Amino acid sequence: MLRKVKSALLAFAVAAGTLMGSSAYAASSNPTPTVSGEFPIGIFVEPPPPDVTDASFADIRAMNVNFIVASNLNTTPATTDWALEKAAANNLKYLVTDTGIRWYRSEWVSQNSDAGAPLYLRNDKSIGQSFVTPNQPDMAIWKLSFKKNGVWPAGKSATIRIYNGPDKTTLIGSSTLTGPIVTNYPEFVINGAVVAPGTSYYMELTTDSTTDLGPFLMSDSDAYADGQAYVNGSPQANDVYFQMTLPRSGGGNWNAFSPTADLSDEFIESYVNHYKDNPALLGYNLVDEPFADVFPKLKAVSDKIKAIDPNHMVYTNLYGVCDDCQHYYSGTNDPVNGGYQNYVTSWLATNPDMISFDSYPYLSTRFDEKPYYQSLEYFREQSLLNGTDLWAYIQSMSYDYFNMVEPSESQLKFQVYSTLAYGAKGYVYFTYYTPAGMDNGLILPNGTKNDTYDYAKAVNGEVLKLGSTLLTLTSKDVYHTGGVPPFATALPASYFWQPSGSAPHMPMIVSRFENEDGKQFVMIVNKDLENAHTQSFTLSNLPAAVKEVSKTTGLEAATNYNAANGTFSASFAPGEGRLFALEESEEEPEFVANDLEVSASANEAVYGTLSANGAVGNSPTFSIVTNGAKGTAVVTNAATGQFTYTPNPGANGADTFTFKVNNGAIDSNIATVTVNIAAANELRTTITGASTVQPGKKVTVKYGLSGLAQNVYAQDIQLNYDPAVMEFVSAKSIKQGVKLVRTIKNPEGQLRLVVASEGAGNGVTGDSELLELTFKAKPDALSATGTISVTSAILGDAQGNEFQAASSSIDIIVANLGDLNGDGSVTVGDLAIASANYGKNASSPDWQQIKMADMNGDGTIDWTDLTEISKKIAS
Repeated sequence: MLRKVKSALLAFAVAAGTLMGSSAYAASSNPTPTVSGEFPIGIFVEPPPPDVTDASFADIRAMNVNFIVASNLNTTPATTDWALEKAAANNLKYLVTDTGIRWYRSEWVSQNSDAGAPLYLRNDKSIGQSFVTPNQPDMAIWKLSFKKNGVWPAGKSATIRIYNGPDKTTLIGSSTLTGPIVTNYPEFVINGAVVAPGTSYYMELTTDSTTDLGPFLMSDSDAYADGQAYVNGSPQANDVYFQMTLPRSGGGNWNAFSPTADLSDEFIESYVNHYKDNPALLGYNLVDEPFADVFPKLKAVSDKIKAIDPNHMVYTNLYGVCDDCQHYYSGTNDPVNGGYQNYVTSWLATNPDMISFDSYPYLSTRFDEKPYYQSLEYFREQSLLNGTDLWAYIQSMSYDYFNMVEPSESQLKFQVYSTLAYGAKGYVYFTYYTPAGMDNGLILPNGTKNDTYDYAKAVNGEVLKLGSTLLTLTSKDVYHTGGVPPFATALPASYFWQPSGSAPHMPMIVSRFENEDGKQFVMIVNKDLENAHTQSFTLSNLPAAVKEVSKTTGLEAATNYNAANGTFSASFAPGEGRLFALEESEEEPEFVANDLEVSASANEAVYGTLSANGAVGNSPTFSIVTNGAKGTAVVTNAATGQFTYTPNPGANGADTFTFKVNNGAIDSNIATVTVNIAAANELRTTITGASTVQPGKKVTVKYGLSGLAQNVYAQDIQLNYDPAVMEFVSAKSIKQGVKLVRTIKNPEGQLRLVVASEGAGNGVTGDSELLELTFKAKPDALSATGTISVTSAILGDAQGNEFQAASSSIDIIVANLGDLNGDGSVTVGDLAIASANYGKNASSPDWQQIKMADMNGDGTIDWTDLTEISKKIAS
């Protein structure tokens, strides 16, 4: 959650035992996850191992929570297995982690079968097991656990010893446990037991007890290929159940992940295979607040986990927004890679099961609304753009180091409902137990329930009832009244849902949703955390009925809505949210955007007017949903639907773009415009792509053909580029059935590409982009322009005839972010260029030429970008 906590817990773990000596270690769209069909409500910082009991887990479930995110406390097979038993007994699910993920890179040796006859340990009966270490360097045995039934009474001790082999000539390490041991998974901590890779060793359990201790569980056959069980030194035909953790060097600073080191496949297989069939498993918790430099490693591990266990989720929680921070890539200031938007979009590119973040707004000095709403706004936007569900964390403790205070009942309630209003599909409390260094968690340090436990229990109970509806909804609009916080949007005066009655009105969040059938829902959240309000509303679209989704039954219940004039009222406690369902009037005319077909000529813009039928309203707004592949459509008058479509250079054939209309209340269907582009006669090559790149960064261009009147099956292409400005990185085919057969790179600055089609059905004709070429700007090529030219393209048809396509080229400017005029520095001239293009966005026809002014990469040139350029001028 917070780096201060992680540092303290890591220090505790290291201090608890020397692992290997000081020299060994250096200082979707995805489906909506549910928890057994319920809306996901979780806790983070669960009871520590000594407090994992039926009673403590029953308290978690009684708070109307349904899952646990494993923290730094339960990270070994023994502690996790015991927690999973208690979770299953109390109808809870668990996101598991491990020492080899949460703390430091590790290996895992295990024998999981426990179906055989168990063995008792006694002073005259030892239990042993031979085993082989993984074939990895720099390992030491740290923790070793077994599985037992029965009581381990007070005063009874057992000792585990690690030897070089069953002959026991060399002792490697040992540890003793003394009862009482409550868990069924007794865990020994062994310090300094350094072992060699791929080597056979022997472990032996002994006791001085004259009465039976155990029994310890065994397999019913030879289940472990690399060893066997022993009784009093005699080999057996089966194996002891055991789990062994072996930390090794090479992990990251905050967890086991490092940009330069991998978790072994053997570890991942042992980790997943051990838990995947457990009935209490919700999934695998990888890393809390990772830096972006380990995203490729997290992606690789996640993919491997999914390959072994496709039925459970993989979970990672991200940082919340800090808009002026640049540390998100590696923990150090990095103006190029360290920004927040790059951080989030890079994570989304890994296709996670959902996105999750934490933001804690309640400080001793204020409600820290700027980063709170900025996080909600940004994560909502990215969730919708990527079709990925959103989870968020709820502040439920105080932390003096960060000036965080314990939330009141209304504050806790408001954070839950404001999170839901932004479309979250799950939330997690931080913290449940109170860890060292913090105060006033839901469970206090003495183990008693805080008042906030009851606050959370009450609001969670409401959300579980609303959950079956909330999980079906997609967020459409979020607006604010009564003071608009940074990054939020004021409720438009033309919006269909308006507060009414005498002022002052309740300050509120107004959030609209739709379900899969297009039914409308609105959540209203009271932003006043001190006062209750009874608020009247007027709905200009006059729905047939407005019902409330009940927090006690989950069903839709009647309100005092007056269908004749579109008014009703509702009461709100401080911080409370309420969810309303709108029933459309049967006589309401259908609201339909109309499909359209137009004709265009190559290289010439075409103009037209979009249209809609039915309840268009007095102030419709037309907007592009998806643009064409062969050209760009721009709505030039949003009220009338007038548009311009400009074909890409040389493009011909059929193209489509889509649009929708908003009537002030709801969106129409998405309609399609088909553009038939008449082909130009010239046969030519095309090369397209970004026109600017930063020094040291990669730029991608695409090679294609235009005006092909017949199928060609082979191409011999020659390109030139400026080696003083850029270097060639790679080339690949981007058209199915067309392969890049050979790439010849020499001499420097010249490329020769040989392309062939795979069979008669894959000939190239018409206009087509065929290859993607990646170049990298030289780090010292500031304010330089490099040209990439197709100098020759010889094409061959099915009869062996050869013919030439005309050449093409593209100029690429190498410039720093904000250096729009390419003079090597950011000055008022650059600000003037950005100002002249203020308001343009990714849909603008000249976007490729002016997008370097989009400083934050959000697809629009606005005041944020102008401000960033002015900062660079000032510095």
